[in-house]
Amino acid sequence: WLKPQQGSRLGPPIPRHTAMDAERQRKKLSVDKIVAIRSAVLPVYVLLQGESVTISDEVSANDFFTTEMHGDDRIAFRSYTGRYISTQGGEICSTPYCGEKEIFTIRSKDYQYAFEAHDGRFFSVSEKEPFVRLNRECQETELFQCFSLMIGDYNVGKLLQRLEEDQMVKIPNLLSVEQMRELRDVVKSMGQRDPMKHELVQDNLITKHPSFAKLVTRSEVLTQIVRRVISPRTTFSHMRSVTTDPHHVRKEVEETMWSVTYPFSQTCMYHTQATDCLNLNCMVFLDDFNATTSSWAFRPVDKHGRAPLPSLCDPEMAARYTEAAKPVTAVAGSAWLCMGPVWMTNTAGAASFWKEHDALTRYKHVSGQNPIKALTNGQDDVQPVEVTVLDIGFVRDWVVPAEPMTAQERAAIEGASDHPYLFGL
Repeated sequence: WLKPQQGSRLGPPIPRHTAMDAERQRKKLSVDKIVAIRSAVLPVYVLLQGESVTISDEVSANDFFTTEMHGDDRIAFRSYTGRYISTQGGEICSTPYCGEKEIFTIRSKDYQYAFEAHDGRFFSVSEKEPFVRLNRECQETELFQCFSLMIGDYNVGKLLQRLEEDQMVKIPNLLSVEQMRELRDVVKSMGQRDPMKHELVQDNLITKHPSFAKLVTRSEVLTQIVRRVISPRTTFSHMRSVTTDPHHVRKEVEETMWSVTYPFSQTCMYHTQATDCLNLNCMVFLDDFNATTSSWAFRPVDKHGRAPLPSLCDPEMAARYTEAAKPVTAVAGSAWLCMGPVWMTNTAGAASFWKEHDALTRYKHVSGQNPIKALTNGQDDVQPVEVTVLDIGFVRDWVVPAEPMTAQERAAIEGASDHPYLFGL
């Protein structure tokens, strides 16, 4: 879980440094999005126990801090439970909000970090009580190292940063081969797609099989990102599977139909100021989604602009807005996280079979005389190809889940859950 951060040469101004040198050093400063804070001279880490800031000789993933940069060289540290390291009252403590007394100026000395509070004193640790304190001088006990949170091959801080910057991020190989096979078999055993329809949607999966609850509660990478990016009291909203036949879409569906991620699909208005951290959707791919097998596409909402919702669009407006839509492609076992109201469809390319080929070519394909390779995955048969994705949603604790659970259902999951907060428990 620990990976050393690369230090920088940024430090307090000293006479021999020119302004250009200081600016060049400032640009080198880089602190990961999720870090453990370790003393440079004592074998201890800084962490929160309840609401108190203290030290320990070891840490778990939940003891890492989420960093918030305020400008080039000012930083705040937020715990997994949502509390900030603070200097309220002139002492080191924690608060549930971030103001000037929760922001530290980063200084660097000998490739190690010092954190200067708003009053000019430095964050410090000691082997004697109080274990954390503020000192006027920056000596050895005021220097720290920052370690990145590594879970398996994933730098969780890098994933979180990319998600916040781009509103979406892909996580390769989130599922093992065994997990992927188990989930795929369970989904198939629960129902078969009607040959006259292009999709099969199965809802409320979290209560139907233990493997679905396990996917949400035991994926440490997923739960770390979910709780840090939205809120410590993030609530599970829904889990459904969508099985789609892309060949049926291209041949039988007349037009592309768009929807938007929950909870925006249930609202009649879109207020840009309150949507950045309202929800997080996770798509887990149980099959390979490529140009042949995927009829999915997405159109992310403009980060700094007012984007329409499908329910508020006339056909012409929706067509203009979705011109910039991108196809969804992914390798089986990977996941895709997205924030905010994202337009989604699994009917991209609807009726393309009739638009791209002449009548004779279509007849030969349908009759089996000369199948079009692009629609048969390079094979000579025309058997349908079905691909499945799991759509998992999380919302803030004051948003009503899309699939509310009864007390009995929550209790059944709680026993196997390492993260009961995800289910509003």
